[in-house]
Amino acid sequence: MQLQGKPKGGEDNEEEDEAQEVATLLKRIKAAHPHPEILKVATREAKKLQRSNENHPGHAMARAYLETLADLPWNSFAMSRPGASNAALSSCSPKDQLGASSRNDGASQRQCHSPSLVARLDAPLDPALRSTGPFAGSGGSLEAARAMLDDQHHGLDKVKERIIQYLAVRRLRGWDAKAPILCFIGPPGVGKTSLARSIAAVLGRPFHRISLGGVRDEAEIRGHRRTYIGAMPGRIIQGLRRVGVRDPVILLDEVDKMNSDGLRGDPSAALLEVLDPEQNGAFVDTYLGVPFDLSQVIFVATGNRLSEIPAPLLDRLEVISLPGYTQDEKVHIAQKHLIPQLLEEHGLTERHLKFPQAILHHITRGYTREAGVRALNRSLAAISRHTAVDIVAAAESHGAEASNEQPSHGVVHELPTPADHDQHDVELPVDSTASALIEEPVSESEPEQEDQVPAESPGHQADLARAEALRQREWLLRSVTSMMEVDEELVETVLGPPKFTDADAEERIVSPGSAAGLVWTSVGGAVQYVECCCVSRGQAERQGRLMLTGQVGEVLEESARIALSWIRSHASQIQPMPSAADGRPPSDSMAGLPDSVAMGTAGATTGSNAAQSSGPESRAEAISAPGLEACAAQWDVHVHLPAGAVQKDGPSAGITLAAALASLFGERCARADTAMTGELTLRGLVLPVGGIKEKLLAAHQAGIKRVLVPRRTMRDVKADVPASVKEAMQILAVDRLEDVLRLAFDPPMLLQPTARL
Repeated sequence: MQLQGKPKGGEDNEEEDEAQEVATLLKRIKAAHPHPEILKVATREAKKLQRSNENHPGHAMARAYLETLADLPWNSFAMSRPGASNAALSSCSPKDQLGASSRNDGASQRQCHSPSLVARLDAPLDPALRSTGPFAGSGGSLEAARAMLDDQHHGLDKVKERIIQYLAVRRLRGWDAKAPILCFIGPPGVGKTSLARSIAAVLGRPFHRISLGGVRDEAEIRGHRRTYIGAMPGRIIQGLRRVGVRDPVILLDEVDKMNSDGLRGDPSAALLEVLDPEQNGAFVDTYLGVPFDLSQVIFVATGNRLSEIPAPLLDRLEVISLPGYTQDEKVHIAQKHLIPQLLEEHGLTERHLKFPQAILHHITRGYTREAGVRALNRSLAAISRHTAVDIVAAAESHGAEASNEQPSHGVVHELPTPADHDQHDVELPVDSTASALIEEPVSESEPEQEDQVPAESPGHQADLARAEALRQREWLLRSVTSMMEVDEELVETVLGPPKFTDADAEERIVSPGSAAGLVWTSVGGAVQYVECCCVSRGQAERQGRLMLTGQVGEVLEESARIALSWIRSHASQIQPMPSAADGRPPSDSMAGLPDSVAMGTAGATTGSNAAQSSGPESRAEAISAPGLEACAAQWDVHVHLPAGAVQKDGPSAGITLAAALASLFGERCARADTAMTGELTLRGLVLPVGGIKEKLLAAHQAGIKRVLVPRRTMRDVKADVPASVKEAMQILAVDRLEDVLRLAFDPPMLLQPTARL
């Protein structure tokens, strides 16, 4: 039997097709106007590709490399520059196009500035370019851009002002203004990612997100060597290839969660070149082997913990903190953003479900004690799903008349009659194809062809399914003649009983040895209680022992030892109860204090516990011999921080630990409405701590009325804390631990003055 071979000339045709494809790739690379050195590299690779056989292992790698060079946006911009198009750039020499990208001295990028181009850059912005330029969607003015940001996000004034500043500098400097490198630090759910999307929308640039959580390979940033099988560029170059422009907005999400295993390099170190304005003009990806200009890219990094970002990388970032929202801000965000989005996602409208403002306050106060709005969004979504089930079930069971029946929960308001319903009906989002299928009239003049049954395509069947779904939704929404208004009974039916109440703080401090502190976590601030108890009276010949539990770290353990040492060294001076010689009423906790200690006058000034109602005489009798000094020296003390499964560390609990120990040794309860934060030294100084805004927001949500903070953090309180929080709480500044003991107890716990020679 004779085998049939290939037709004559078949191999020649394949070689001609291969040569034509390589020539097409070279033509695409030349059309992008890269640097001559890059064009030389591409030409050399193309010649290798033409000489090699397609079965050679390096053939596929060389072809993939040329395709990558052809797809990269060497001189393609999303920003429409006044009179400066890609054709204008192509008129410049390739050397001027690359500028400082070909230099390794770290100097700033040198752009092509011909006289005609400079004149066009100085001209005002062409109105025709505003739809695609840096003011896309904002009408071309800074006021419109600011209004666009305000419409999409509530608060966040610092971030908005930074974007407006960049727009103004770009108008003055030109299209080659240096792009900012921002870093949003804050707890989850405060809008870091959505804010980055809004920045891209205001600037009129494409948006690309790169998730860095769990990345532990340097090649993910810098790319792989081409000698490896399956080599590819790094994520930065891949993102630029995907968006097709050289000046997008790239989000580096979770930059604080990168890891390094010591074997595959450090990805955070690879980011140093990417995020350094003096170096990213000539970023060299290992896969490309040639420099690429990243100076026009706006990088936005996000993270939860600033301490987890390496110091060299943090030095290159412009950090903007997003601490969290107050209760009023959450309600505003829910009304303006969350509820309209949820109604649309669940197929409802404002005519069918209403969330009163009082109910939103009830949900945020009793069910969602967090810094962001994710838990609030989930709670509102649960109520929307419950309402959707009621609407569909009523329509399926009883038809259109079932909507007139009273539901088991919620407040029902009658809607207009069906006659008026058509006049005030809301517009439903109808697909154009499905709408045509619904409204297309059927011609009666055309004869029916029974013999011919046209085969329906899958696309046509999908259109019919969408049209049927739209008919069902329209019928369901028109059958509803009453509006459901959410009330507390419906909220409790869907979400259960409230998870948080204002009585939590009062119930936690009911006996001596407890105090409320404020801590910072990666998800926002929190109220951390400290509990102490005496496990043994000890012996006179030895010093009392200290035991710590609750997953405490080394820094927190040192803070506890410092607090105990201060209490022991000053035990002889501490007066558990004020004496008559002090010249002030025992029940007045603010008497005798300097005016500079208290900042505000709002909030409650009372708050004694029931355990203190026995009076000064009975309390003085409770402190029997050998007295507070002997108790502090001999007792074996156990200090516990609740939520033992959560790891805790940091110096900000120093004064809280001291107040709890003083409460235990003096057998007096601290004020239940008072929380505190501050680092303690052996001399009794109260040092400043961070995260003041997050801590005060957490105290406000927990129902705390009085907060003790270091005096040196009062400028942060005045600058960052919302006015509604400062008006609802009494924020008191302290310098020393003596001030803390006076303000944390009612009547105040004082120190006897010492004689000085």
